[in-house]
Amino acid sequence: MIAPGSADYDRARQVWNGVADRRPAAILRAADVGDVRKAIDVAANCNAVLAIRGGGHSLPGLSTCEGGLLLDLSQLNSTQLDIAAGTVEAGGGALLRDLDGATVPSGFVVPAGVVSHTGVAGLTLGGGMGRISRAYGLTIDSLIGVEIVTADGSVDWIDATIDPELFWGIRGGGGNFGVITRFRFRLHQLGPVAVGHWTYPMADAQRAITGLGDLARQRPREFSVAFTLTRGGLSVTAVWVGDSRRADQMLSPFGDLAGVGEGEMGAMPFLHLQSRNDAHFAWSRRYYAKGGFWSDIAGDVVDAMLEQIASAPTMDCEFYITQLGGAVADVRPEASGEKDLLGE
Repeated sequence: MIAPGSADYDRARQVWNGVADRRPAAILRAADVGDVRKAIDVAANCNAVLAIRGGGHSLPGLSTCEGGLLLDLSQLNSTQLDIAAGTVEAGGGALLRDLDGATVPSGFVVPAGVVSHTGVAGLTLGGGMGRISRAYGLTIDSLIGVEIVTADGSVDWIDATIDPELFWGIRGGGGNFGVITRFRFRLHQLGPVAVGHWTYPMADAQRAITGLGDLARQRPREFSVAFTLTRGGLSVTAVWVGDSRRADQMLSPFGDLAGVGEGEMGAMPFLHLQSRNDAHFAWSRRYYAKGGFWSDIAGDVVDAMLEQIASAPTMDCEFYITQLGGAVADVRPEASGEKDLLGE
């Protein structure tokens, strides 16, 4: 237990989003599942708010609380790869770098996010999308089962057969179902990864974004593209995880969307790709975001983005757009709480 006044209290209470500058009454750092049960029991007996922190990346600050108890799972960060079974397990406090580090060196992957210091738990329970989601689906689409500690202190393993209703709920249905201490994922084979990254000046952004949308719709699911628009211009990142002989054909047109973009393309280690955004989304900065879904990047959408970014208050403001579809659309809309909430 770390209480206010302890030498490491201020460091221990920090979460990723600096906006969530809150002071829990105590931080309970669990060493095992038994500690998680104790923390839930204490919170219930004290009628205290209990916040759960896996990786601490919750954008609205749900990884902490003011005056309540903060249950820190960071020590439950072990991973276990079972190639014979085609699965990997990750603790409730594991980060994406822990999950990728356990799988990628052996030629496998679980589709996840794009910042390696994100927590596996929060990303998975919120759905989880990243650069290879078009090829392999959302993170929750690869989730096989979890170990969960519920409000009565019981420790249960749940999956699609054992308590299917609760398993449906945790996959994107929001919080308050319990504390998940272990995740089991299905592995996917990962071959060579090719990446192209280009920048375009603001004067060419409208033409480039329009051309990007047209090209992206023609690409198979092994391809994905994302772009970031700031006051400084447009940044485009295209990823190909299919046959390496087709990499140039799939990627190179995105380097010529509005004249020749400044950048390069080629093979890239997946672990490097997954950590490229780490510094940009560093801890303790003040973040605010809101998002939505488009079926198409139409002209009026591009015009609206350009108008809004031109009047953005700082150079750090940005639009980030990533392509979905592909394997993300393979799962029935009613198969998870996340897609039900989206109304898909």
